[in-house]
Amino acid sequence: MKPLTVMAWDTATNWCAVSLDRFETDGSSISLGRFTSSEAGTHSQILPGAVAGILKEASLTAGDLDLLAVGRGPGSFTGLRTGLALAKGLAMGAGLPLLGLSTLTVVASEHLRSKLDGALVAPLIDARHQQIFTALFEIDTDNPSGLPRELLPPTPLTPAEVPGFLVEASGGREIFLAGPALELLEAAFPAGLPAPFSAALNFSPPDVSEMARMAARLWLADNRAEEKYPPIPSYVRQPDIRKSGIAMR
Repeated sequence: MKPLTVMAWDTATNWCAVSLDRFETDGSSISLGRFTSSEAGTHSQILPGAVAGILKEASLTAGDLDLLAVGRGPGSFTGLRTGLALAKGLAMGAGLPLLGLSTLTVVASEHLRSKLDGALVAPLIDARHQQIFTALFEIDTDNPSGLPRELLPPTPLTPAEVPGFLVEASGGREIFLAGPALELLEAAFPAGLPAPFSAALNFSPPDVSEMARMAARLWLADNRAEEKYPPIPSYVRQPDIRKSGIAMR
């Protein structure tokens, strides 16, 4: 089996993140390129150039890739559409397989790999309108692909609602909080987060190299991966855009 070259990106948050990684047959990986930008509202202007630039710097073309992966949210509706549209277009044009992965699952997986003491991870993404998208995950040792087990589904909550929602399903275990919206939750609890919570040290973007790693393992472990992980948006709630009351003729 030859190494897999995987490109992944996520545009569900204010961050636009792209990675290019090669996964060797011995389980090791090599980073071939990485890009992150937190310029809000400009994913459609930044992403195409970032993808092209990373491929050029690695002296590769889209046809040299083996697999694409894209974040499907939940998160910014406009950002998701931008990321998914480019992924679908590139996959179709180059004849590449494409997997869509939950952004929350990616954030959880990144941190669960270093949590070997049975802790849970709750990823946090800004849902706008004074809400946070969160879920709850644990390590799933029975899953050959390494995907974490979802204990609570993605849910939009106010920052004040998040602790109670998570604790009810935790069974008293430590809950590690991480993700771009961590600062919103900490701002709601100026005296500190209650037990059993602990938090990441920074508000980093989703790790798209982790997304690439997850996609590679899913692709190798499941011959129905494309069917099970389609590149469709996970909105969780309805988009903010509403039809006007004017009838279209």
